[in-house]
Amino acid sequence: MSNGARRETKGPEPAKLWLAWEDDSSIRSRVLAEELGAEFHAFTTLNDRTGLGWLRYLIALSQTAWLLARRRPALVVAQNPSVLLAWQAARLKPLLGYRLIVDLHTQFHRPTGWKKVIYDHLHLTGLRRADAVIVTNDAYRQEVEAETHRPVLVLPDKVPQLQPPEGVTGLTGTHNVLYICTFSEDEPWREVLAAAEDLDDGTCIHVSGKSPVPQEGLSSNVRLTGFLPTADYHGLLQAVDAIMVLTTADNNLVCGGYEAVAARKPLILSDTPALRSYFRRGVVYTKNDASAIAEAIEATRNRREIREEERCEIRSEMADEWRGQWQKVLARIDALSDSE
Repeated sequence: MSNGARRETKGPEPAKLWLAWEDDSSIRSRVLAEELGAEFHAFTTLNDRTGLGWLRYLIALSQTAWLLARRRPALVVAQNPSVLLAWQAARLKPLLGYRLIVDLHTQFHRPTGWKKVIYDHLHLTGLRRADAVIVTNDAYRQEVEAETHRPVLVLPDKVPQLQPPEGVTGLTGTHNVLYICTFSEDEPWREVLAAAEDLDDGTCIHVSGKSPVPQEGLSSNVRLTGFLPTADYHGLLQAVDAIMVLTTADNNLVCGGYEAVAARKPLILSDTPALRSYFRRGVVYTKNDASAIAEAIEATRNRREIREEERCEIRSEMADEWRGQWQKVLARIDALSDSE
């Protein structure tokens, strides 16, 4: 335990728990929990109910505390976001004696004013009391290490396995581009909608996610897909001609980039150092303004003929690189267990 006492070796092995409070960003957690052999628990009651955030967090706090007290795990991995989840896991850590890893896989915008004071306290408490922190890229590692003085490991997302397509309808364009979007603050989705107006009618932009704007009034070559079931989403990934994922955050590695690699599609990404350092082949980079985005979409027309072998090579290279970094994470977790 955290006070130096060693757990009893008799009986069943103490649990490893991977916790999340967010639906939209928990795909990574589900995949990594399975790789680790950890139980995955997502507490997302009222997650989609606006105006009830305070009640949602009260429920999640209670559910998390009850689970940890009941299971008495040896290891907890807390997904951040949520900042509040990581804070709670850090606060309960000395009471329940588990090792704590925070998976800080998103660089999100911090509030201002008095909210920033509260946010920074929760955020830094969760990180500084963890035994280790995981981030997605080296630039973010340096930033978090300077801020927390904790061991920080780098682990990008794993290239996913997509379900075989079962047929996709609605691809009306001669060049179909899927813009993977959650309409978050760091996503220039308004610029994408503006870019559509500069494209010919044959280029259709399919926009995923729950849109805050209606279909009516948008350019005729924009199609809002809404939230799609996994099978339909995977089918769309594999049916379109190119995939686009954009962010204004310098140190974010976007989940949709890995999905494009899995689908072996040409990829449009924001021109940031973090994205350039990881997605090195088969990519068109763009600035986050409407005219540049339109030019990048047009450029992918010439990327359709990338050899199938090259696409497979890219996926294989990224899978091998991920496996090596995952082994480093496992070594750190084993070291935590040995230090009990």
